[in-house]
Amino acid sequence: FWSDFFYGGGMRFLAAVCELLGPLLLNRVVRYLDPKSEPAPLSTGLLLVVAMFVTAALGSYSTQKYLQETVDLGMRIKTVLSSEIYRKSLRASLGSSPPPSSSAPAAATGAEPSSSSSSTAAASSSSSSAGAPSTRQGEGKSQSSSGSAGSTGEVVNLMAVDSQKFMDNLLFFHSVWYAPIVVAQTLTVLWLVAGLPVFA
Repeated sequence: FWSDFFYGGGMRFLAAVCELLGPLLLNRVVRYLDPKSEPAPLSTGLLLVVAMFVTAALGSYSTQKYLQETVDLGMRIKTVLSSEIYRKSLRASLGSSPPPSSSAPAAATGAEPSSSSSSTAAASSSSSSAGAPSTRQGEGKSQSSSGSAGSTGEVVNLMAVDSQKFMDNLLFFHSVWYAPIVVAQTLTVLWLVAGLPVFA
């Protein structure tokens, strides 16, 4: 990603240079057309016009190329982040899933048949105690379902919202070094046109 990042920065710097040369060339054209100035050959005027056209075309191309490379790089970063988040959440969900429980068959071999009263009491006690585990199992299922829903919401939030912020902020990352250049070139053009009163 670094090569594309620096390539986009180079295109942005080239656009800044073209933005600086445009007003300077326009000032030369105005001086060339001024009747009070010294006469200059026709080739000088044609050269200034061609230079203005090339500067404007190159500045437009470099600006569009910078935006294209930055947006493309942001999409790639967002895709990688979403893929890694999904892969990690999938591994976490597979690692936290309980292993299948194997119930051992209850085989009572060689047991003597008990009396009818003892069997009736055992059946009633087993039916009364079966309600509590089922209730606890239902509560456990509801808690696990709510926990899985929360984790799913967090994963969707990371994939859809947080990864998009990397793409959006990448468009303005070059402004850290580009903003001082814009201020410097603006002051330079004003100083060349108006002189020292610019700094007053």
